[in-house]
Amino acid sequence: MIRLGTAWCALFMAITAATIADETTHKKGDFLTPSELAELGEKSKVSYASKVVKSGADWPAFNPPWLSKNGPAKETPFPVISRGADGSLSLSSFQLSAVAKRALNEAEPLFQANKYREALPIYLDAVAKDPNCYVLYLSIGDCYLFSGNPVAALESFEKAIELNPDDYHGHWFRASALLDMGRVEESRHSYAKALAMSPRNPSVLKAINTRSSRLGIRAREQLFHPQAMARPEGDTYVIYFVDTTYWWLYGLCKAVWLAEEGHRVELTGEAEHKWTNTEELECTAILLARYEGDRDGEEKAKEPQLDLLLEVLHAGQLGAFVNYEFGSRVSPDFSILLDDKSQEKVTQFVEQYVFQKE
Repeated sequence: MIRLGTAWCALFMAITAATIADETTHKKGDFLTPSELAELGEKSKVSYASKVVKSGADWPAFNPPWLSKNGPAKETPFPVISRGADGSLSLSSFQLSAVAKRALNEAEPLFQANKYREALPIYLDAVAKDPNCYVLYLSIGDCYLFSGNPVAALESFEKAIELNPDDYHGHWFRASALLDMGRVEESRHSYAKALAMSPRNPSVLKAINTRSSRLGIRAREQLFHPQAMARPEGDTYVIYFVDTTYWWLYGLCKAVWLAEEGHRVELTGEAEHKWTNTEELECTAILLARYEGDRDGEEKAKEPQLDLLLEVLHAGQLGAFVNYEFGSRVSPDFSILLDDKSQEKVTQFVEQYVFQKE
């Protein structure tokens, strides 16, 4: 087992403090330092083992306990967030009226055939009968946009957002209209809002990057490529990692969360291994603490993705990174169920770190 010194424990505690300040899940106990994590692995009754690999392509498949056998949850169609008097949030799918369904069925083939001017009256007639259907306003806006009328399109998209601000499509489509009107900065912000609401969404990323020359930015499609993982193999928890101490520590942290019920209870109050941003925050903070020590010391480690994450951490945005990068892997609806302050932090994170200047 790799043993660690304690010279940089003060650095880790400073990093952890910045991380905790931006956390969105209540944390019961304190994060382990890298040294404490290594000590836990050595003294535990659980059996741990390590295997060095060349890259993530070399480790075996494994789905964590909290992930459904069918994979990540599917995106909720037409999502609507209900807000309770106690501040609680609940997610449901907007129910289309018979009028709206009929209009969509009739007009969609025309829209797909690029017959926007023929589809538009069908949507307009339907929305006159069902003025609270935001989905109809999205379709009306699309007809205007593809007919070369971004001003009318923007009005329709903003009406859709007014009726339902929780569907990222409204912000995405609004960004397209704003860009066609030459309002580039507003367009970038609206794209960032859409991407923050649906993190790593391939369609939104493609929309941004195909317009990169006009927007003046590109969007990073993936920020984090982990180089370590852990899984149970019989009675042993095996860590697969590229041959660096900081990635081994990241893998060990993942193994501890899998194996050590007491640690889960200490940090979350629950014995069951559910997904929590607390786990991701602790493991990422441990990774970055050791990486920063190695990078600035004699080992001269250099990984651009971790250099970027150090910037994120020192800017107090590690919680937003975890929500964007990991929460969305559990459920594509994760971000829209965050509170308003956390959602805004994710939007700021997208603008600062997902977007790159062209």
